[in-house]
Amino acid sequence: MDLYNNDIGLSLTQKGISHPKDGLIYKIVNAILAGKLKVIKKDSKQNYLTCDDKRITKKELKGKWKNNKCLISSNAKIR
Repeated sequence: MDLYNNDIGLSLTQKGISHPKDGLIYKIVNAILAGKLKVIKKDSKQNYLTCDDKRITKKELKGKWKNNKCLISSNAKIR
């Protein structure tokens, strides 16, 4: 997810060209709202979810690098 989002962020600028802070913020917010970035799927209570909407408990995540978290578009609706 981080590498994917970093690539999108880099595409919003050009090397060697200074951009106003407000202009970058505008571009980033628009990219988020347009669903161009990836976020981890959560429910309305901020619990992590699998791609088939099953809650992932803290116990299942604690101390584990690999897990069943699901990446979704940044404009997906929270359930």
